[in-house]
Amino acid sequence: MPGWVEFTGTATSLWSVWITQRRNVLALPVGIVSVTLMGWFFLDIGLVGQMLLHWGYYLPIQFWAWTQWTRGGDGHTELTVTRLTNRTRLAVLVVGALLTATFGWVLDVGWGEMLYTYWDASIVAASVLAMILMSRKKVESWWLWILPVNVSAILLYVSTGAYMFAALYCLFLVMAFVGLARWTRAAREATT
Repeated sequence: MPGWVEFTGTATSLWSVWITQRRNVLALPVGIVSVTLMGWFFLDIGLVGQMLLHWGYYLPIQFWAWTQWTRGGDGHTELTVTRLTNRTRLAVLVVGALLTATFGWVLDVGWGEMLYTYWDASIVAASVLAMILMSRKKVESWWLWILPVNVSAILLYVSTGAYMFAALYCLFLVMAFVGLARWTRAAREATT
């Protein structure tokens, strides 16, 4: 039976992603509540990489993303959805591999025996990049959320017994596909 931290973190996280795909700026304050609670839960179950991701990264970037969404466009206007160039896509892949290796090493050195260190690190790395891209309203953020984050996290959470989070990430996976379709359409409309 999930505790209140896991349940509330799951509910607010689901709500945040739901309204993110609609490009609703309220996703960011809801996200602040969510990542605070989820970080606490991950600390309790021993997934330090996920805890660090939530408290050390997702929490502060929610505030930055909030300003980007509301004033990151031309002339400090609302940011519109756009796509990356092919060169930038390649750079994201290279940076993701480097971040995975770096985070994995840091977790190995800093915490000794942990569960699935490099697997956990790969999800952290992809999440960092996905959130940066989402903060700038890039369509490709959804591709990162789909495979290297959601699919991988589902498998990791099942392996560690975090079944509620595995179920949550199954919903996130479906919502990521919906978000990808919506943001792709929005980017297309912005260029016409």
